[in-house]
Amino acid sequence: MGIAITEIGLATAQGNARDILESQTVRAASELPWSASKWNVSRVCYPAAGIHSSLAGVERWQALAKRALADVEASDNTPLLIASCNGSADDRWEESFDTSELLAGTRWAAHDLPVFSSSCASGIHALYAARALLTSGAVDE
Repeated sequence: MGIAITEIGLATAQGNARDILESQTVRAASELPWSASKWNVSRVCYPAAGIHSSLAGVERWQALAKRALADVEASDNTPLLIASCNGSADDRWEESFDTSELLAGTRWAAHDLPVFSSSCASGIHALYAARALLTSGAVDE
């Protein structure tokens, strides 16, 4: 059985999938968009491209989701798996896993969707789960 994951939506420091494919250069690190504390080991970061640094919590997550989904031309039946490096880094981080808030205004808003959050390995975990869904026959697109 051939398996094909045809689309992946991204919201990264290098941009979305279209930005990455069309870019000739890699974006450089920048100053932290917040005041560093003694707990910050790094003094630079790679902020998500196209996302305003003032956004936080659910608003930031929604902006990231919309940026990533801009590249996805899927049907309403297409399953969506969400991968995040660490959730929203604020005092309401648990809300980051409420996909109804995250996906408000998208065709997936009413669906209860899994969120894979396992640091830098989140994306590969979501891809593995997508492959498992396809090979098990649980989904067909």
